[in-house]
Amino acid sequence: MKNFPKDFEYVLGLQEASVVAMADGFSQATNKPALVNLHTAAGTGNGMCNIMTAYQNKTPLIITAGQQTREMILCEPYLTNRDETTLPRPWVKWAYQPVRAQDVPAAIMRAYAIALQPQSGPVYVSIPLDDWDRPAHGDAVVRTVSSRYAPDPERISLFAERIRKSKNPALVYGPEIDRSSAWDAGVKFLENTPNVPGLDLPGLDIVSAARGFGCAGVLTRTKKEIKETFGAALSADGPMVIVIPIAHEDRPLVPPVSD
Repeated sequence: MKNFPKDFEYVLGLQEASVVAMADGFSQATNKPALVNLHTAAGTGNGMCNIMTAYQNKTPLIITAGQQTREMILCEPYLTNRDETTLPRPWVKWAYQPVRAQDVPAAIMRAYAIALQPQSGPVYVSIPLDDWDRPAHGDAVVRTVSSRYAPDPERISLFAERIRKSKNPALVYGPEIDRSSAWDAGVKFLENTPNVPGLDLPGLDIVSAARGFGCAGVLTRTKKEIKETFGAALSADGPMVIVIPIAHEDRPLVPPVSD
């Protein structure tokens, strides 16, 4: 992350699958390509479920993944991307690892151009760690793709259109509460977990956790409280977490074994 450009905003996520999903939704909502960077090797594997989803959504994602330094790739140390372009296939339109360090800008520009071609979809570039800060040679790559491909304005998804028109978007159950707070986003989180095993943890206080991230948090217990709180949330500034406890159904999760 050293020498990161000042005109870029880097959004850090907790795990690669979540990050790809965030980029997918952001790209659909803005109708613009999104750049998502994954950790090397296992990180790409973690993100594969949502890379497949982005491919099915025809979302123009430019996915970059780390790779070991070139002098270490030969010995295949831990976190080396072996056959680096194989893993993301067949769920990307194009996968490539630059042969030379100076080819990195050209690879990213080509990835951008391919992502915008009909049908849109994610593309993947594996970049060795020591290639990021190598100088590029000339600006020919910029000229080659400056106007060849353009996004199709008619391919705006219904989902993106609804997000843009919504003044108070609602998101059901979202873990990225801290990011919504940092952006002062008008997102409303509903914590609704009926009959789910493994959540009966002692001392779990979702309201306090939400407030710890800088969000408003409200515990509701009755239909009246839910209605009033949700109405207040729609007109409130910034994100709000509404906690709705659901009683567990009085039945076992697994049928008992008979003697």
